[in-house]
Amino acid sequence: APGLMCSILSVLSYFTFRICEWPATKSCGSGKKKWLFYAWKWFGSIVFSHLIDPLNGVRIAWLRLFGATIGRGCYVSRKAQIVHPYNLHLGNACGIDDYVYVNGGLTTGCNVSIASHVRIIAAGHDVRSRQFESFVSEVSLADGVFVGSGATLLATQNKLLTIDTMAVVGANAFVVHAMPANTIVVGNPARVVNQRLSDDDFSNYSYN
Repeated sequence: APGLMCSILSVLSYFTFRICEWPATKSCGSGKKKWLFYAWKWFGSIVFSHLIDPLNGVRIAWLRLFGATIGRGCYVSRKAQIVHPYNLHLGNACGIDDYVYVNGGLTTGCNVSIASHVRIIAAGHDVRSRQFESFVSEVSLADGVFVGSGATLLATQNKLLTIDTMAVVGANAFVVHAMPANTIVVGNPARVVNQRLSDDDFSNYSYN
């Protein structure tokens, strides 16, 4: 039985890899993403959720197979829910904890930490459209950003939501607007309440 399961996974992984190799031309780009979406939904995400913690490197490789770009030293919990892995772009040394929900585009710098139960929502439906057409936006987290447990980051249609360098999003905060660098933001809607570092410390701080 284990041998048969390995064979099935190998065959499905091969076809998934072939899908990932499709050229992203104008004529088939949307088709490629459609196939990737359903391959991930019906197969890829199930395998991902069963790759236990010692297999973090395998989980990272699995996400890359489905189009994610992930830097060195990253951790993504098997309990995280990544709806569109091909829209996931992580810098080096980033962490995504248990029960994080990512729907839409997410791009991070380096040393970004996303705590448990965070919701990053950058996809939805156009409520002004009769057909409720779907859209995908993007959330961008710069170097050193920390997102506290239970926070929600919501990117609206055709808008990029940016959390700038070294900002801290407090637990259960609700963020719908860009947040400046080196700040601590809390509340619903989120507002700046303090600096994270002194101006002198921040001016000397760099991940480069």
